[in-house]
Amino acid sequence: MSWNTFFLIQKGSQGKQPASFLESLGLPGAQETESISFHEATSSGLAGQAIAESNGWTILTDPVFFLDLFPDDAISGGGVLLPLPLEQRLLAMSNEHPSYALLLNGVSDTYGFAAYENGECSRAILQAEDTTYIDTGATSFTNDHWAEDRDPEEMLLELLAEITGIESFDELPFTLCEVPPFGST
Repeated sequence: MSWNTFFLIQKGSQGKQPASFLESLGLPGAQETESISFHEATSSGLAGQAIAESNGWTILTDPVFFLDLFPDDAISGGGVLLPLPLEQRLLAMSNEHPSYALLLNGVSDTYGFAAYENGECSRAILQAEDTTYIDTGATSFTNDHWAEDRDPEEMLLELLAEITGIESFDELPFTLCEVPPFGST
């Protein structure tokens, strides 16, 4: 199975109020629409963002990596794995809420990881088609997991479980949210 999704995980229980969590990321006006499964939340056909909370972590999924919510200039001059306005919010929040971004895109063979801790991006990796484009910083999470001889999707899903301490995501209920584009509200 090829994964095509993006995970943003943040320490804390912000996922109990999905619309407020999205607003804290600079995306106000979110409308909660329905409860969905992990399978639906990680589907490439997801229409919006899906948010869950478990084990003291907030988990957000988005198959298009927030790219549909931001203008082109926020993306082209953007951050490591995210549009610049979103990455700036994560950096500001990371003193209180460490955050991690995991990119799995089997269609384009692109994989990435970024750690936002203590006000900085402490670790970033971006690989596409066996070429490493970004590899900066260090964190014990990726030092133990990221290896050239391993399947990147398998590594990132193991990393997601290790960071959050969640053993199975299958039973985790997600709330689907529709979010207006950045700056439209």
